[in-house]
Amino acid sequence: MKINVKIIFLIFVLKVASFSLSKVSAQAGYDELVRVEGVTETVYASKGHEQLGKHLATLVEEANLYFSDLVGKPAPKTTLLILSQEDWGKFTNPQIIYGMPHYGGTDGTTLIVAAEDNFFWRANMPPLDQLSAEQQQMFREVYTNEAGELSVQPFFNLLALHELGHGWTGYHKIKRQRFWLEEVFVNVFLHTFIAEKRPELLPALELLPMLQATGNRDSFKYTTLTQFEEGYWIIGREAPVNYGWYQFRFHYAAKQVYDHAGPEALKNIWNFLAGLTDILDQEALLNGLHNKVHPAMADLYRKWDE
Repeated sequence: MKINVKIIFLIFVLKVASFSLSKVSAQAGYDELVRVEGVTETVYASKGHEQLGKHLATLVEEANLYFSDLVGKPAPKTTLLILSQEDWGKFTNPQIIYGMPHYGGTDGTTLIVAAEDNFFWRANMPPLDQLSAEQQQMFREVYTNEAGELSVQPFFNLLALHELGHGWTGYHKIKRQRFWLEEVFVNVFLHTFIAEKRPELLPALELLPMLQATGNRDSFKYTTLTQFEEGYWIIGREAPVNYGWYQFRFHYAAKQVYDHAGPEALKNIWNFLAGLTDILDQEALLNGLHNKVHPAMADLYRKWDE
């Protein structure tokens, strides 16, 4: 399936932002925004978007409670901003394109998401004429909004929880063993919570990555996880379409891990990674994933090229 080069490059920029928990400067206060009431998280929304703010804040609350109960650890403290395009540049780095969820703020604890449909989201929609009739029907059923327009906002809304997963690893100072493994973890975090607690949102979470991840890989220079790890920065800079293919596959892989192992996989991944103080060599890492997490996690790497 054809993927837009410019958009995948922007996805790469997003991941750089999430990995670094970029220390962007925001205004000292949020007087121009509306404080969302009735939630335990600290949430501010652009005017007119309070309902979306409450919805996403509720998901963050529920995900934090679910994962905290699962692993017995406290959740990171997060301020959530739900921003219109007009407000975006006022409260986050204006160089980050509108629509990319990311962490910002002077202490890296402000989770920022877009409130309105935008070019970034629309450009990630696959061309319908490249889908089968069945896929086209599925896409319309899942991604048609109340106005009768196609929008993948339901998918991108859920990426706030992907970023929340990165927040958990940062807050608890989990040593990154591999780039690919951290990406798989945060997607298993996202997928497991949705599957266990919000299954009505699964179609929106699963369909777009599935469509983008299951296409032909023959045109890509980089396809293995070893290549991804060793060339992470090079692939993102010089082969953005190739990098995007990896990202969609990480989403798709998270579903497969959950389908094989259920919620225990998420708990086991966390406990395994949290218990490591050194960077493991490849054999030790894969053996640990197989024995201490689930064989499906090790198979994800070993069978990646099949």
